[in-house]
Amino acid sequence: MTDRSPRRRIGLVLGLVAVTAGVAAAGDSPKSRGARPIFISPSGQDVEAFSLAGNARGDLAVVWGTYVRGHHRLWFRDRPAGGSFRRVHELPAGHAHLGGYYSVALARDGTEFVIWSQINNRRSRGNGIRVAVRHPGGTFGSRHRLTRQFGADVDLAVSADGTAIATWTRWAGRSSQIVAAVRAPDGKWSPPQVV
Repeated sequence: MTDRSPRRRIGLVLGLVAVTAGVAAAGDSPKSRGARPIFISPSGQDVEAFSLAGNARGDLAVVWGTYVRGHHRLWFRDRPAGGSFRRVHELPAGHAHLGGYYSVALARDGTEFVIWSQINNRRSRGNGIRVAVRHPGGTFGSRHRLTRQFGADVDLAVSADGTAIATWTRWAGRSSQIVAAVRAPDGKWSPPQVV
């Protein structure tokens, strides 16, 4: 369960401001050098956690979660190399419990990957580890379910050839295991395997 204490919220807000200040300072555009921090999430939005990724080309992407009126929502924003942050998108996570388990990764060509753990208390068929992919110039397509089992500590990485690996932990008896699924450059995901 996500800690919703005021101290935790302040820490997350300060963390997001620090990250955005770092993004602005590290930007490769002359306009961004010495600029004031850029607020990535909309004004007044209560961010519970976030994940930030970049690639060697200079593209950046951030995914974050919010909790409003009993619903968790997943948001995304990106910045192409040398450009500005584009508009905020809500990802197709439905109104599931996300629990702060989400991550983002970028391929060398700018393809964006977002992974999250979803628990839908209304329908068990919505549970599992989900991933969405957006190719440069495209939109996030349908969500792909990697497993129906709940997982925590989700993460993503993309190699130079476009192969993506998604990892998460799951309970197995009295201990947890690391599970991985691999997406080949042709877009097909492998079945999850304990690593």
